Amino acid sequence: MRTRFTVCLAALLVASCASIASYGADLLYYTSSPHSYIGGGETLLLEGLSADASFKHGFPTSVVIRRLDSSGAFWEVALVGPNNSQPTVGSYSFTEGWPFQPSGQAGFIFGAENREDANVRGAFQVLEIERVGDDLTKLAVDFTQFEKFNLPEFTMGSIRFHSDIPITFVPEPSTFALAALGGVGLLAVRRRFARL
Repeated sequence: MRTRFTVCLAALLVASCASIASYGADLLYYTSSPHSYIGGGETLLLEGLSADASFKHGFPTSVVIRRLDSSGAFWEVALVGPNNSQPTVGSYSFTEGWPFQPSGQAGFIFGAENREDANVRGAFQVLEIERVGDDLTKLAVDFTQFEKFNLPEFTMGSIRFHSDIPITFVPEPSTFALAALGGVGLLAVRRRFARL
């Protein structure tokens, strides 16, 4: 009986933290807390990104990834290394809202469905980046963004632009709650059968 319970619990955990391989696709995945202004409490997987590794706001080293839908809504991720350098593979902590980050810090900003706010902090990890001249040819980034004036609200996600690195989905908080409730139910059933 204990073995079946362990197998069921393991299957539940694996199912709640699935991953998807992007295989060169252009994907943006994000999830956000329920009251996040930027993420709107949503969890979305979007395809059809475009890259602009160029001169937004006059910053030639920034990387900007966008998705625009037919209704005019846009999703945008912009990132830059410390001192407005080109981002390279590695982790960037204590980022501030780009392009207003203090000197010496990396900049990052994520906007969803036309909701964007430069008053954010967070971190991002560049898993893969490739450029040919001024053109961005590959990018894989995971990020977490907190809203400064709306703590503890957050948005976290992943970007894959022509990258084969898989995205690991982070379950929504409600999925965690449902998994916990299922685990409690399995424990209750196990105890009941143990008494018989």
